[in-house]
Amino acid sequence: LSGHDVMTATSGAEAKAILTGDDTFDAIVCDLMMPDVTGMDLYQWIADRSQNLAKRVVFMTGGAFTPRARAFIKQVANLHFDKPIEPERLQTWADELVQRRR
Repeated sequence: LSGHDVMTATSGAEAKAILTGDDTFDAIVCDLMMPDVTGMDLYQWIADRSQNLAKRVVFMTGGAFTPRARAFIKQVANLHFDKPIEPERLQTWADELVQRRR
């Protein structure tokens, strides 16, 4: 993402380590399905620590919804993207998000 500082995590555990004690991220882009935890579980972990940060979680999914995941996406007000995500769309969204937060 051009013009943005990006940190990546390859697992939910790594994401938790990055996010622990830091709620300054403009956004968290999170897959619903990860190797060690679900995006739903990571979202709940974030929400338990910071409701403000939880509002900035954006989900992405390849469309493989379990009934639980489908209900979750309908329940939360957070934005979600279907994969594959067009790079231009993600760039535009990130640019607009940062402008709104400033």
